[in-house]
Amino acid sequence: MADMAKNKATGALPSAFEKISYTALNAKQKEVHNFHHIAAVLARHGYASYPIRDDWNGGDMIARHMTDPDREMLTIQIKGRVTFDQKYQGKNLWIGFPHQAAGAAEEGIIYIYPHDEILARYGDVRVAKGQQRLEQTGSWQKDGLYSMGSPPKDLLDILEPYRLSP
Repeated sequence: MADMAKNKATGALPSAFEKISYTALNAKQKEVHNFHHIAAVLARHGYASYPIRDDWNGGDMIARHMTDPDREMLTIQIKGRVTFDQKYQGKNLWIGFPHQAAGAAEEGIIYIYPHDEILARYGDVRVAKGQQRLEQTGSWQKDGLYSMGSPPKDLLDILEPYRLSP
């Protein structure tokens, strides 16, 4: 208690409230961190979020709108980066991930996007540029997966309607 009083007197936060380094977390800790971050941002947009403990239908969380019962309930797979995965296709899954562009001033940005729709739209953009669809890449052929830490501008343009700020 003396530490709390001392901190109260100086205005400093108790050591229990020091920020952590996201990069120092293990994979499961990052998932827990991302769940709470995504849930907090969704709450600002009127959604209540609930964890799914057994990865039901590929989802890690469900989000439902608090005041509009007609809005679609979202089943969200939590990721640390933009991800497309064969095992998520045909499940009406949304992918949620935190993102901060290099040099960006705004922290806490998240994207929550419909997996299949964005995979198809981004494939069309790639084909129009003379590139192969993600499903034709070696990564997809080998592992059924394609992810990227720094999405290219054309993908960020497609994701823009799914960008949520805290």
